[in-house]
Parts: sequence; structure tokens; C-alpha cells
Amino acid sequence: MFTRNLVALSGLAPALLLTLAACSEKCDYVSRCRGADRLETCTERMEDGDRVADEETVPCAAPNPACVELDDQHARCVAAADETCETADFTETCDGPVARRCRQGYVTGEDCAAEGNACVARETGAACARAPATECDPQAFTETCEGATGVICETGLVANLRCEARCRSATAERGATVYCE
Repeated sequence: MFTRNLVALSGLAPALLLTLAACSEKCDYVSRCRGADRLETCTERMEDGDRVADEETVPCAAPNPACVELDDQHARCVAAADETCETADFTETCDGPVARRCRQGYVTGEDCAAEGNACVARETGAACARAPATECDPQAFTETCEGATGVICETGLVANLRCEARCRSATAERGATVYCE
């Protein structure tokens, strides 16, 4: 689940993560831009009774090559710094394999092909799904592993989740839950 959350925050594939450095001071931000095309995140953890901050820098790359500051604590990678949007008025679309969405006032793209999926335009918006698009019920769907790829139910469609190393599944109340190692 950590990989899914990091990818959602940065808009990047896990393979693009660049650096992880420990800092001696605590975080005074969650994320910020380092120049026009790099996103830095800061998380705190305890180590031997001391609070340690980990800073991680990733490049903003296609389909989200620009970094924008959302406020004094948060930043994100977006399609273009000057491409703003209003969520209520924005229609999610597919631009080839890229799902274009409005997130936090900016147009963002998700490269569905990076996970081995296709972009599917639906009434509820664009979604990344395994081709051909197959609907699923998240409450009844059992996630599985096919080699290093997880098969999951996301936004009501069967989708791939590519793992860099191994795909694992753990038995849960509702069936198997897939995660990457």
C-alpha cells in the first residue's frame, strides 16, 4: 500500500525515485518543489528514541513534468504549472494511455501503461484498467499475483499493479490482499 500512496502523491512510477537522505532536524513541510521539476517530501520517524526526518527527492517526469507549490506545506507534480482546473467543472479524459484528472486545482496525468493498464473513459471519469476493461466488485474481488504483477480491483475495474521485485498476497477477511516487495 505504501507504494500506491507514494505514487499517488508524486504522480511518478516507483522506479523513478531518486534519493533518500536522513536529516537531523524535524520536518517543517510535507512536500515542496526543488526547482521547477523536482518534488521533495519529508517524513518523520523515531530512531533510537530520537526524531529523524527523511527527505526524498523525485524528478517530476511525464506525464507530470512540472512541480507546483500548493501551499506552504504541500507541493505536487502536475501536467503544466499554468494548467489549472476546477474539480466540479473538469471532465476526466484519456489522452492515449494517460488518464487526465483535476487534482488540487491542477491538471495531472496518470500513465496507465506504466502499470500495464489502458486508460478507460467512463461516465465517472478516466480510470486505469487491465485491457479489456472488466468491471469488478471491490467487496467480492480476490486480489491475486501473476508473477511480479498484482491483479487488483480499483475504481470498480480490474487493474494491474506492477511490482519492482515480487508480488505477494496476504489473506485478509475479504480474501487476499496484494502488496509489492
